[in-house]
Amino acid sequence: MALLRAILALAVLTEVSPVPTRGINKHSQSDEDINYWAKLAKEDILDKISQSPINKKVKNVIIVIGDGMGINTITPGRVYKGQRNGKMGEEETLALDKFPYTGLIKTYNTDHQVPDSAGTATAILTGTKTKMGFLGIDNSVESKTCDPQKIEAAKLENIFSKAIRNKKETGIVTTTRITHATPGAGYAATPNRDWESDNDLSEEVASAGCVEIAKQMVYNSPGKDINVLFGGGLSKFLKTNDGGVRKDEDLISTWKSFKSNVSSEFLSSRRDLEGWKNKNTKYVLGLFGDSHLPYQVERDPERDPSFSDMSLAALDRLQGAYDRGESEGFVLLLESGRIDQGHHENYAKKAFEEFIELDRAVKHIMEKVNLEDTLVLVTADHSHAVTMNGYPKRGNNILGYIYEEGVGNYVTLPNGKKIPYSTISYANGPGYEDHFVNGTMVDIRNLDYESDNYKSPSMWMGPEKYETHGGEDVAIFAAGPQSHLFTGVHEQSFITHGILYGMCQIKDIPASFCSSSSKLTSLSPLMVFCIIYALLK
Repeated sequence: MALLRAILALAVLTEVSPVPTRGINKHSQSDEDINYWAKLAKEDILDKISQSPINKKVKNVIIVIGDGMGINTITPGRVYKGQRNGKMGEEETLALDKFPYTGLIKTYNTDHQVPDSAGTATAILTGTKTKMGFLGIDNSVESKTCDPQKIEAAKLENIFSKAIRNKKETGIVTTTRITHATPGAGYAATPNRDWESDNDLSEEVASAGCVEIAKQMVYNSPGKDINVLFGGGLSKFLKTNDGGVRKDEDLISTWKSFKSNVSSEFLSSRRDLEGWKNKNTKYVLGLFGDSHLPYQVERDPERDPSFSDMSLAALDRLQGAYDRGESEGFVLLLESGRIDQGHHENYAKKAFEEFIELDRAVKHIMEKVNLEDTLVLVTADHSHAVTMNGYPKRGNNILGYIYEEGVGNYVTLPNGKKIPYSTISYANGPGYEDHFVNGTMVDIRNLDYESDNYKSPSMWMGPEKYETHGGEDVAIFAAGPQSHLFTGVHEQSFITHGILYGMCQIKDIPASFCSSSSKLTSLSPLMVFCIIYALLK
């Protein structure tokens, strides 16, 4: 009887937040004996020693950016994915986990310790770090000032311009507005990322002659030469009487007129995208919402394409042209942009769902591409001020809480009451309002912490009730030719230079795979035999 009372007391002192059951969990802690861990380690060793660098020329490049996808998103995102699949969670494997090479990237802007997406995307796509809020220009210009002459002098050539010059095709896909920071860095030059449409320009800026981001995409190179453009932000291209925000012109009509002498198509829904897939038009512009695309958990499958839908459609279009010999290769940028926005609003669940969708897209991409000629990079522009903390038990609901009286795993309120605390929390952001009333912490058990719209706790409101970015290094995952270059710790600006080296675009660094003789050694033995036989004959 005494033993029974002790067991019941322990159950009261230790409370675990339940995990929703979504399948059969065939793995348990009892399986994790000495043989289990030794087997896992041996498999890893065999996998690593079987790897060797693919020392060949990069023909195609896919850059996947998880906006705000720090390691502090990847780890709880992995657990969340596992728990959605009915597992304890921690043992789950991501598509990212299977990449052969990984490294760390330093993300600061030239003027800020903790960066924004504009400066970081510019570093990734041009190879030059710059100021916060800048797209496609170096840091010689004053922030948010309009001097067209100085902006022109500060312009940076990006990887899309270089690709187009080398007869490669290009594409940009995003779940944000196509004029937002990361996609905008692919084609625009501006000292203010917020100048997305003419409606965003003050009279002073407009009269000084600065051109906003949407117009640059339609009128200027490389934007007007990009083959595939998918995202949101339709309102930035339409006039006010057509449901947009523009004052000057309908940029969709302008884009169509500019492409009237070549095969092209404009898309505005998932149905349009499905109907276009096999058309192989030279140019395609898909704007699938007035602003950002909906979060994955809020998406209408009939109307709204997912990140995977858009990414794979873009890849199929560019890969198909390359396989048919219609291009010299391609450069494709894919941004899962709403991971970032979920974190900004302290919507951890939404951010994790966006992350899982990115990982799903990466899985399908890796099944489609030829890693002998295609370099695949997955990274983040920056991190976020989110933590996976406390001492939760193995398999504890990642969205839930920790409460263990026996070991002090709880929060003591001023009135002496003991309450649980959340595994996921933020340094700042709007979640503070839901979790603190008159400065006193709210019991999470009284909140619907598995709701899509649940805001995780934060310690203060954040600037303008908006959670901030994080400044720590982010991960980079690499596979394909020259992917071994992306191990170690690098400046974010290194990414473009590593790609250009693989594409034989850095002339002062010798590369054996760039010589004409290397083309023969990269052929299959049968093809080499046939060539030699034909020459001798």
